[in-house]
Amino acid sequence: MSKRKIILALISFLAIQCTLLGQVSVTGPVCVIPGTVYLYNINANWDSSSTMQICIHGGILVDSGGNDTCSHGGSLLIATQVIWNDLSSAYISVSSSKGNASLNVTITDPLRPGSIVDSCKTQTIAFNTSPLTIYCAPDTGGSCSPAYEFQWQQSSDAIVWLDVDGAITQNLHITDLLSNTIYYRRKVKETSSGSIGYSDVATVLVNPALR
Repeated sequence: MSKRKIILALISFLAIQCTLLGQVSVTGPVCVIPGTVYLYNINANWDSSSTMQICIHGGILVDSGGNDTCSHGGSLLIATQVIWNDLSSAYISVSSSKGNASLNVTITDPLRPGSIVDSCKTQTIAFNTSPLTIYCAPDTGGSCSPAYEFQWQQSSDAIVWLDVDGAITQNLHITDLLSNTIYYRRKVKETSSGSIGYSDVATVLVNPALR
């Protein structure tokens, strides 16, 4: 390649980079849960004369201190906090002296732990026997593409809970022989959001030993 072509290629590359630096972009979470505060960054090659307006469709601006959906005054903001509502279509848009940009978001439901199946909520067994399998419905929500981790817990008083070793599946199969009443619940964690929830409680009543 000739020296002239190299120089022209370099000039073209620098022009593209300058254009990119001048572009406005919005970055932040794109899968959101209603009622949660999220932070969005507004990026551009700002200067002291730059002006902008941020508008929210399907939410409100926390920074406004009220229920405003658009910023006022045209002052420069490099970041803003947003609370989204439960509309199916939502986005944040920026109009500025440097250009415009927008970011679409997807609204998802909060984590909703599954419930113990009605027939499993209470069972009575003989002393020193194992209970029937405890079934629990699937969990929902927590992320746009949720993945769940399970951990069953047990308690003798339904107040203090301890993990059941190895009980990490949707339903609980107990092989231990029980000699006193025990309560069980399922803890669930949605892995991408970190949300944690608990099912309702299943009670295993144990009859006294025969004399």
